[in-house]
Amino acid sequence: MPEGTYLIRGVKDVEALGRWLESLIRHNGGRTELAAISKEEARIRGIIMRGDLARSFLFGGPVVRGAGVDMHLVKHEEGVLFHIAVVPYYAFSAYTEGTPIYDNEDSNYFWGVFMNQIQTYYKLEPTTERITPGAPPPPQPVKCPYCGRDATYIPQYGRYYCYHCRRYV
Repeated sequence: MPEGTYLIRGVKDVEALGRWLESLIRHNGGRTELAAISKEEARIRGIIMRGDLARSFLFGGPVVRGAGVDMHLVKHEEGVLFHIAVVPYYAFSAYTEGTPIYDNEDSNYFWGVFMNQIQTYYKLEPTTERITPGAPPPPQPVKCPYCGRDATYIPQYGRYYCYHCRRYV
């Protein structure tokens, strides 16, 4: 999936950059689903549909083609940290930052469009810094109150499970 985190040096106004990126989604024929923009941080999510969507309704049923755009900006001491992901439309609702999702021609196409437009005005420096913190370490080991054996932490559910008793603790 096209995704990257960049440092944009020298940018002081996160709010103005966030508003410009929000308008970039609309400029490319999309709509914004979320725009939480402040002086310190901006989160913008939008959907862009390909032009052949309308034709598909006329000639044989709906074929949804497009991409979701997820952008996250955070103020940094040297400028702004900028994370962008362009996700296939069918997987966009399930996307969270850093989640691997397979790309398709639509996400690759819109990645190229957005990156070219953004790099016209800003120099993007790839960085390994993360905007969102990594997953917290699992909690300390817990004993099963029923059998006294170690229970296993299941991160997906945020609970402990005892495989011996076959139940959550």
